[in-house]
Amino acid sequence: MKLKFFSFLAVLLLFLAACAPVTENPQLLPAGQVKLHFIDVGQGDAVLIEGTGGQTVLYDGGRGDAALDYLTAIGLETLDLVIASHPDADHIGGLDKIVAKYKPRFYLDNTMAATTQTYEDLLRAVAEAGTQVLDPSRRSIDLGAAKLLIIPPPLDESFDRNDNSVGVMLDFGDFEAALTGDAEDKEFQWWLSHTPTYLQQVEVYKSSHHGSKNGDSEASITTFLPELVVISVGASNPYGHPTQEALDLYASVAATVLRTDQSGTVIVTGRADGSFQVETEK
Repeated sequence: MKLKFFSFLAVLLLFLAACAPVTENPQLLPAGQVKLHFIDVGQGDAVLIEGTGGQTVLYDGGRGDAALDYLTAIGLETLDLVIASHPDADHIGGLDKIVAKYKPRFYLDNTMAATTQTYEDLLRAVAEAGTQVLDPSRRSIDLGAAKLLIIPPPLDESFDRNDNSVGVMLDFGDFEAALTGDAEDKEFQWWLSHTPTYLQQVEVYKSSHHGSKNGDSEASITTFLPELVVISVGASNPYGHPTQEALDLYASVAATVLRTDQSGTVIVTGRADGSFQVETEK
């Protein structure tokens, strides 16, 4: 798949380098890089994370075959972990075929049973692949020199499915990225009360709930204070995503915003000094 660098990438890298935290012992920073592929799956989410040692994690799989087609196109050979943030079809609809093909070592979801055929197909694929199922407790998973922190959901049946999303934080030296599924303010408030150490300022953030007006809030965006927000959204979607309220919220913290409906797949390469570069499909 042909990708192009932003025309302003050189300026962006210089700016990020100037803003990177000063480290007294820079030689102690881990080597290598991490990658996040915000895959264009239309109205849905699918993010491939690559660790420094070749480890791979897929966070959600969109609907249909778009994510599978992308993973095939880039020549991906193995998946170590598949995470389903929550069982909405636009997040898990493509995962059954992905699990069947790649037979990941581990699978993790919020463990709250859904009665949809889509979810049943996914669980059947996981069982047939012999994949080990992990519970969504607070944990740290090594991805080479990077760590993937699992932000556990409330597992509260009085919350709706969006507010029981499994979140993750990618931590690599001074570079951090956060993915929060379709979490809305109710879950963010729960996280702030129960897992505050897992919520911190990040360089890169995936817009929660596709930029809906009920997704991110002042509490979430001022906690993460991202430099870059990626909105995974379908062109001319019937929900009006992203909403002007969400765009205004991201503008309030001076975040750069990229949308998959406009830029296609977005690839972010992060380094341990906090700098990162961005490639887009379009």
